[in-house]
Amino acid sequence: MSWAAADLARVCGVLERSGQTAGDLAEAEAEASAAASDWMATAAERASEWAADPARDQEWERAVERLARIKPPPIWQTLCDGLWVYRAKVERCSGAIVAEEALNRPLRTRGASVALLAAAVAKVGAAANQALIRGPLPAPFNQLPVLRKALVAPPGSELAGRLAAEDRLAPDVAGVRAEMAVSATVQAAQLMWSAAMALHQGMETGTALEQANAALRHAELIGLLDRLIEPPAIQPPLFDCGM
Repeated sequence: MSWAAADLARVCGVLERSGQTAGDLAEAEAEASAAASDWMATAAERASEWAADPARDQEWERAVERLARIKPPPIWQTLCDGLWVYRAKVERCSGAIVAEEALNRPLRTRGASVALLAAAVAKVGAAANQALIRGPLPAPFNQLPVLRKALVAPPGSELAGRLAAEDRLAPDVAGVRAEMAVSATVQAAQLMWSAAMALHQGMETGTALEQANAALRHAELIGLLDRLIEPPAIQPPLFDCGM
């Protein structure tokens, strides 16, 4: 379990054990609010770094090129504006989240910026998704349900191994996984904000716990995707006896 997932698991434990006394509810709201603030800051930082990565330019170029080959062209235009437009939106939304925290704005007023960040991330990430699904997908990955499953298959599994063996797909697969990890981070922030707001509005802890458990599942997915994107380095033996 990643540190992020472990932290949310602890918060979920506090909510699960919480009673209905004023002290219990105050503790639960404080825990959920702190977790929400942490996840919002993490989402802003991660989204900003991801959007600025030059890999997004390469994904955009591949997606535009592959979409142009489709005859007739798609009715909808996923990439109707330039990358710089959506990139700027991610930067603005991330900056707003950071500024609101620095100004100590009430948590209840800060959810809109996270929602706008989620929409901006989806716009930038559309290129990675289009580049993959419009590219040359060999069987069985030309079936979208199989492809979706393979993208989150645990390291060492047969499906993950088969996908990793497709060298031509490596840049597109890495791009989609990076987008999925960033989107999951933003969604976890939204869920924890919802959990904190449920407690702030006097709802039962069960409602907040449901949101927090959903955020925990996103955190576990992020940990898995991060391992798939950058597998842990194999450490050399501590002692080399020359054998």
